[in-house]
Amino acid sequence: LEPPHRMVNTFIFDGMPDAYSVETLVLEEVEGGTMMIGTSVHSSLESRNTHLANGMEYGMRESSERLDEWVAAQVGA
Repeated sequence: LEPPHRMVNTFIFDGMPDAYSVETLVLEEVEGGTMMIGTSVHSSLESRNTHLANGMEYGMRESSERLDEWVAAQVGA
């Protein structure tokens, strides 16, 4: 963790403990706000495919939408 710019964590899929990914979140100041860049590096192609087959994309999209809603509420507050 490098506040307030970078966070790295390991995600382990319960159904397949060897199918992990290292996730990095970087926050960069840009004109008018902050850009969030997320990267997931999987332990193998099989790991990535397992995560995708079990809803990873849906979960990431839902999390991003929730964050968008929260930020909008903060800006409007």
